[in-house]
Amino acid sequence: MSAKNFPYKAKERVVSLITTLKPIVNRDPEQEIQGIAVPVFESLLDELKDTLEDDPVVGSVVTVYENEFFGNGEPVRAVDALLVARHIDAAIGAYPIRIA
Repeated sequence: MSAKNFPYKAKERVVSLITTLKPIVNRDPEQEIQGIAVPVFESLLDELKDTLEDDPVVGSVVTVYENEFFGNGEPVRAVDALLVARHIDAAIGAYPIRIA
């Protein structure tokens, strides 16, 4: 993926999610995403689904979350969210190398 087409915004958001979730999971992997974090997580997944629409893993994960968790009001464990975030980060890939 070229630097011009790279999804910088999505990458920053998923990296931020990973950074936020790692210490939570280290303390308590069963911790649930609650409160204002729920719509933020939902919005992030929607954005990533749009950004990575051709990636089958991202599409499947977002669909499962929409149907199983958000649609039914089921809680999302931090460890599950971290797993998803890491896979989405892998789908996005590394930042492109730019030579100035």
